Amino acid sequence: VDSNMVTPLWKHLVSIKNPTLALVGLPFYVCAFSMFDLQVRFLLQYWSGKKDFPSKANMLKEEAEELENRKKEGLGKKHFHMMGFKQGHYYDDLANTAGITPLPPVLTKLHNESSTRFLDDLVHYRESRYKIIDDYNFIQL
Repeated sequence: VDSNMVTPLWKHLVSIKNPTLALVGLPFYVCAFSMFDLQVRFLLQYWSGKKDFPSKANMLKEEAEELENRKKEGLGKKHFHMMGFKQGHYYDDLANTAGITPLPPVLTKLHNESSTRFLDDLVHYRESRYKIIDDYNFIQL
């Protein structure tokens, strides 16, 4: 761990040095249980032999590129595993890389809405109620 960044990890999940080790649930400010499910389904594609891991050099390169991109956004190593409003991109990347069914976008949209409500009205945000209409839409009740 370097300044709260667990490294070297591929996709914030798989140990690059020992790909039989994974840390499910490391990213934060996410729709947690949905992410856990997606991460495990991602891992199973590789651990079952359906997919092959990229070379260690490629995994390290990916991690370094992401760190550099986060630095350009003003984020340091301390916030490397923070997803927040970018969690949907992380989920899509996992699903596309492993060739698995992605999470319905409505889950990310709803989580982001709840996070915004949290920031705007800390005292009352938990009183909000929502109904999921389909894989893409929800309404506030």
